[in-house]
This record gives sequence, C-alpha cells and structure tokens, in this order.
Amino acid sequence: MSPDPKLLNPIELTALSGSELLVMMRRLNAAERTLSVYALAQLGEIDRRKLYKDAGFHSMFAYCVGELGYSEPIACRRLQAADAARILPEALSLIRDGRLTIYSLALVSKHLTGRNSSEVLKRIEGKSVRDVERIVAELAPRSDTRDLIRSLPSSTRVAAPLPAQPSVVLPAAETSADTPLGKPTAFPISWRPQKIMPLSAERAMFSFTGSEELRRVFERCRDLMWHKFPDGRYEDVFLELGKHYLKLKDPELLPDSRPKAPRVVETRFIPRWIKSKVYRRDGGRCVYVSPEGRRCEARHSLEYDHILPWARGGRSDDPANIRLLCRAHNQWAAEKAGLS
Repeated sequence: MSPDPKLLNPIELTALSGSELLVMMRRLNAAERTLSVYALAQLGEIDRRKLYKDAGFHSMFAYCVGELGYSEPIACRRLQAADAARILPEALSLIRDGRLTIYSLALVSKHLTGRNSSEVLKRIEGKSVRDVERIVAELAPRSDTRDLIRSLPSSTRVAAPLPAQPSVVLPAAETSADTPLGKPTAFPISWRPQKIMPLSAERAMFSFTGSEELRRVFERCRDLMWHKFPDGRYEDVFLELGKHYLKLKDPELLPDSRPKAPRVVETRFIPRWIKSKVYRRDGGRCVYVSPEGRRCEARHSLEYDHILPWARGGRSDDPANIRLLCRAHNQWAAEKAGLS
C-alpha cells in the first residue's frame, strides 16, 4: 500500500488549502490507525508461527528491531500490545476507532488476568496515558522511594536515569484467574525515565535534576519550615511551597470581584480580578473554536488575550474584552490581525 507520491512532495502540499490539509490529515490518521491494527495482528501471527526464526532472528524483539527497523522502545511497546491483542481481540477495534492507544494497551498488558482483563479494558478505553499509568499503579502498587539529593558531574546536562530495572518474564501458564495472561517476554519493559511516575492509587514518584541554586533555595526553605515539618520530608516542603504559590497566583483562588475603588488607567496591564473572572468563565482552557466547531483542549501555556487589540482601543479592565488563548492560538490570532 503505497501513498500517493504527490503527498510526499512538500511543493504539492503547499498548493493545498488549509481545510484540504486538515481533511487529508484526518483521513491519514484513520488509515494509520487501521494499518496499526493490521500490524499488531500480523506481529501476533508471526510470533505464533515463530516465523522470525525463518527470517534469521532469535526472538520477535530482535526481528522487530533488525528487520522492521523499530526502535527498542517501540519494539517493546508493539510486542506487549500484540500479546494483549491476541488474548483480547476487541482491543484492536478500540485502537482502530481511536478509543485506545497502542501505548496504553502495552502499559496494562502485563497486568491482565483471566479475572480482570475485560474490566481493565473498559477502564482504559478513552483514557490519557497519564490516567492509564494511574490505573496501572492501582493494579500493581509500589512502595515509596526514599528522599535523595546528590551531586552530579559538572559536565552533566541531562537528568540522571532511574535505576535500571531487570527484564520481566511473565508466566506462560494460566494457573488461575489471577495469573497474568500472555507469553514470557525477555525485553526490558521500563525503557525511559519518567518525570512523575505513579506508584499506587495515591502515591507518585518525582524525579528530576536541578541546579545548585535550586538545592540552596530548597534547603533554605526546608530550614525555615523546620518548626512546621521537623522531619524535613521533601514531600512536605514542596507541597507547602506549591500551595503558597497557588494562593498567590492561581486564578481559581483569586477573588473575582471588582475592587471597591478601581483606578481607571489606560494600560495594557490586565487587573488580577479580571484575570480571575476570565479564567473561571473560560474554564481554564483555550477558547479557540475551529470552523468545524471543535474547541482547543489546551489547558497549559495559557495567555490572556485582548479580543479587540489594546493597540486598537481594546480595554484591559473589561472582562468581555479578555479571553483565554493558548500561546499558539494567541500568536495565530495576532498574525491574522496583522499585529505580529
């Protein structure tokens, strides 16, 4: 199945209108999901027949990396998902329809049993990766990690990886309804450090690298909080700092009533009470709506935008003239208005 050569030519793509590109992308996305389903089904069948051996590879993992050109993380993910799909073929329909991702299926694959497989599949349907990670943490909770700060070599510029985890071998025999389904796997299942990793339904592990300045600031804050947190646990210190910042800056926590005697000043600056009212009115989400009626889902990188630009007489002290836009749509609106 070869794509239209025109689609691979950037010059041809530039001739398409914006609406044509968006329609084409939706079609390609649907076709990509369908092809992914076929690929998973075929991987499972090739594995069942051990055809990778005929191709000169000692394992399906080696075949995926050496023959198909998958990266090691993608190979792990695809094989785990293919294993789960062989036992739960209904998962393929969910992937094809866009209600389930291959990554989500791979995350839960090693926790599926004869007793919980259908229930778990229903729980992860339509969920984000972060939600699925929390579900996995509920299925297999882990203990908390210990507090740790350590110095790194001065040449280090990236986060130190988490301690290596051994490869996990799953039992092949189904001895009970609670035995994990699927065949043994000998490839690493934890292939990347995560910034926030759920450990259980209520606990998460945080891991990051910071500067010496951050160390000094953190330790100073911990010292100042000694009377309140004598144990000096990092969790307590960071939580207290976060709550304090939110109390000062979070639009959801700021008063949304107009000050009793506001100063009327012609300025681009948007008062805090305006920001709070607009944030709540817009639901803390970008308000851009596409011509097809789809609202942008961004809840981060939000900016307060003047509907009638301030440079053209738009007011900053009127909530009706202020809206929430993500940075991308704010810049796009400025470009359309000829202000950038």
